[in-house]
Amino acid sequence: MWNLTPADAERAKHNLELRRAAILNRHAEEIRGLEGEQAEIETFVRVAEAFAQKFKNQTEPAPAESTGADPEDATKSETANNTGDPQSPTGLKVHYNRSPNFGDLARRIAS
Repeated sequence: MWNLTPADAERAKHNLELRRAAILNRHAEEIRGLEGEQAEIETFVRVAEAFAQKFKNQTEPAPAESTGADPEDATKSETANNTGDPQSPTGLKVHYNRSPNFGDLARRIAS
């Protein structure tokens, strides 16, 4: 019924090795792409943290000792302005306006 030869087995092994190598190459390419994206994200995070730290330091008031004010009053003032987020400068208000075109775009994509 089946007439298999050693050459058939070798050919099947060779084809399997070729498919395996192709799959490994595709995976390696995908991993390189993901590593590149991860490096971009890490770079962005470092830049964003440096940016936030730079401007956070510029918006903080001078220490109480240098102004001659009572240190307890400065602590009370800082506590009153604290929003609960140690990264947030005092008095910062964030407002998000959603684009009126977003709903149309979502409907067009969904249909």
